[in-house]
Amino acid sequence: DNLMLRKNWIQNFAPDEKTAAQLVDGQLQETAKLLERAGVEIMDQIGSFDCRLHAAVETRPALYPEQDGQIAETFRPGYRFRGEVLRPQEVILYIKNT
Repeated sequence: DNLMLRKNWIQNFAPDEKTAAQLVDGQLQETAKLLERAGVEIMDQIGSFDCRLHAAVETRPALYPEQDGQIAETFRPGYRFRGEVLRPQEVILYIKNT
């Protein structure tokens, strides 16, 4: 319901981009809280890539050797419920230049 109300408000009042972004961000936060209360873990980690938890959707050249195989950025968060991955975290991965 909240999402539909926010969508209607954006369509009817055509707010500036900053206000629209704040509305979307507020909805994302509410949705995350609901998922967490239901026992869903939102995976948005940085660090080493793990193919059991992550899916690489893009790569970037590693500027330093220690970046190779590390997550540069999250493209989309992943979700886990009771230890089972519902959707892997989609990430941008650093790889060394060959």
